[in-house]
Amino acid sequence: MLNPQPLPPGAMYALIIVVLTGPSGNPGAQDFVLVPLDQALAPAVQSIGFSGNGDFLMHFDSEIGRSYQLQSSDNITDSGWINVGDPVMATGSDTAFTAPITGAHNFYRILLMP
Repeated sequence: MLNPQPLPPGAMYALIIVVLTGPSGNPGAQDFVLVPLDQALAPAVQSIGFSGNGDFLMHFDSEIGRSYQLQSSDNITDSGWINVGDPVMATGSDTAFTAPITGAHNFYRILLMP
């Protein structure tokens, strides 16, 4: 979705207003979508491995002061991803998540929290 106008420098969000019309074409409701513009801060995985006690271990690039959430699913196309532990606030440019291995196979992803 493209922004209809140039955004000011330093903008953190784009506000997109959606006007919904009824069957007769008259305005029926109004809604909005708030889109974070920090996609460049999306975490990049540095390494994946296993700890000495068999836990899953992932190191990723992070932005100091931003929070990240590890999620897992046993099906990569499933919409039912679940949080693994609590969100972690980055204190450096490299952050790690450790999680117990709970099944025959798991998929993991990291979310940059708003």
